Amino acid sequence: MDQPSTTHTPNLRPDVDVLDLGGLPWRTSSYSSGHGGNCVEVAPVVGGGVVVRHSRFPAAAVIAYSDDEWNAFTLGVAAGEFQFTRP
Repeated sequence: MDQPSTTHTPNLRPDVDVLDLGGLPWRTSSYSSGHGGNCVEVAPVVGGGVVVRHSRFPAAAVIAYSDDEWNAFTLGVAAGEFQFTRP
């Protein structure tokens, strides 16, 4: 059975593969320790949307979100929707 793609490119950002990712204003998570840990970086894209990448592997694939998707995610984080207890 085929596995679903882990990279989501919404219809609003069909050009994500041709973006100059190095020229974007990347912001690293404030939870980053700065000691080589797993870090998340995000950057807004001209024309709309946000891209997310792993800071230790900046040349790897990015995940692209439309503005609506990103806003829904950040509102969910602020509301505590993603808090869970590990089994």
